[in-house]
Amino acid sequence: VITSQQGLRKRWFIRKGATEDMATQVANARREVAEREGEVESAQRRLEWAREELNRVLAAEAVGNG
Repeated sequence: VITSQQGLRKRWFIRKGATEDMATQVANARREVAEREGEVESAQRRLEWAREELNRVLAAEAVGNG
């Protein structure tokens, strides 16, 4: 248990209706875009691997049937 007395816990109080400043909003939006771009790149690689696997299986099927 970490107590507040040890100074190791931070407590944040946000005023109702408060919004982040513009610099924070921009930074958060950029971070979000970068994360989504990474996810798209990863999905594209997985799709490429799946297509390669499909081609491999189809080639093996053609050899087996031919």
